[in-house]
Amino acid sequence: RRFTHYLQTNLVSYSPAWNDVIRGMFKNSLGTSMDYPNVHRKLFKGGAKAYTELWTRRLRQAKAAGIKVGVIAVLHQASLEAGPEKFYRYFTEELGLDDFQVNTPFPGGPAGQLEGGFRLDSDELAKFLGGLFDVWMERGRDSGVVLGPFDALIDHFTGQAARRLPCIWKENCSNQFISVDSKGSVAQCDCWVTSYPEYFFGNIFREPDLTRMLKTSWARRDFVERPKRLVEDEDCLSCRYLSVCHGGCPVRTYSERGTIMAKDPYCEVYKVVFARAESYAREILRRLANRRRVHGTNVP
Repeated sequence: RRFTHYLQTNLVSYSPAWNDVIRGMFKNSLGTSMDYPNVHRKLFKGGAKAYTELWTRRLRQAKAAGIKVGVIAVLHQASLEAGPEKFYRYFTEELGLDDFQVNTPFPGGPAGQLEGGFRLDSDELAKFLGGLFDVWMERGRDSGVVLGPFDALIDHFTGQAARRLPCIWKENCSNQFISVDSKGSVAQCDCWVTSYPEYFFGNIFREPDLTRMLKTSWARRDFVERPKRLVEDEDCLSCRYLSVCHGGCPVRTYSERGTIMAKDPYCEVYKVVFARAESYAREILRRLANRRRVHGTNVP
């Protein structure tokens, strides 16, 4: 198999000295994270405000060097309170980004012990995401702003060659990737390898045969069997969006419910987002069909 390397960084230690490495090894691109408003990301000395200022300087340095920067924003309660309009303007106007993604939060640490502020009210979250989708469709999509996962959902529902849907909606993430930490621990992804040792597949320093490890790990077997269990035990089979969602993210499920054999706790939120995407896609296809009738079948 061929491996592709990606760079995810908080940008705090970025300098132009990294540019040749980024160009040569990571195809002149990197990923980073920033939330709006930033209340959780802090410098050891200086707090959240100092972190935001430093991160913003580093972001502008990287962009000035011609590096393609993608940003992930994890939503929290203050994001919902700020509202989709201010949220969108911060990333597109204040930071000048044309490529960013919103993620739903989940806590690391012991399963079932949710930290305050991480589990968002589903109705409030659905309202925020629906509003953000509207803002992006009104002023971002046609001007080249890529906002995940909305852009990939539009592609999916219009039947285009879809941009990659986020990992939370993979058919089965056990078929897609693994994560190995600096100590050699192997788990499904970085979320698992940093928070849930009970779900480690093994350790490459003690079990150098990775293929055998993956075949014999009971933890990985759980991931492999999860889609089948959801169809049997949950209401996923009757959901019109099963082919998009596939039951959602196992780590989000585990962090709240202490098991991966249940559907994603943000299920109802996803349905709202999918319905919004489907509605916009129908309108896009309707306009395209009208243009083809007027101008001929060669109109893109």
